[in-house]
Amino acid sequence: MGRREFTERFGDPANFAFRGQFYHSVTLAKCALCGREIRNVYTLCPPRGRSVPSGECCFGLFQKWNPEVYTRLLAAQILLDAVEDGIRSDTKVRTTIGDVDYRLREWRKLKRRALAAVREHRKATGGDWLPKPLYDLKAEAEKAPGKTTRWFDSHIPLLRGMLEKSPTASILM
Repeated sequence: MGRREFTERFGDPANFAFRGQFYHSVTLAKCALCGREIRNVYTLCPPRGRSVPSGECCFGLFQKWNPEVYTRLLAAQILLDAVEDGIRSDTKVRTTIGDVDYRLREWRKLKRRALAAVREHRKATGGDWLPKPLYDLKAEAEKAPGKTTRWFDSHIPLLRGMLEKSPTASILM
């Protein structure tokens, strides 16, 4: 689009203003200047009429005709990209922390069941001695939990399998 066509439709690009209104649209929006679908919307104020939603696709129009607006649009783009990256990063971290918390709760339930099986065996036999499967179960249950999903993914099935094979498993199920 040339300057003449642009001026006829929206007004002189040298007189446009950008007042810092921009956002990431959840649904696709349309650039009022070129008609393309956009996600990041930057609201420009033309010399006449209502504000115009535009996208990064039309930044080039202002590069030579209105360098001040172009510089502000680039700054807004950098800020919006940084915010989006931060949100993506936070979501990834929170999801990982949530996964670890979920697995930790599951591991603690299995640990309580395992230690209850050991107590039941000691109560039933009246002694401290444990058969090999229960001794291994107790040793596995008393390990300090790790801090990664990988640790829980390897130890939860192991503890669950040991519980199923333990002599007192039928009592606790």
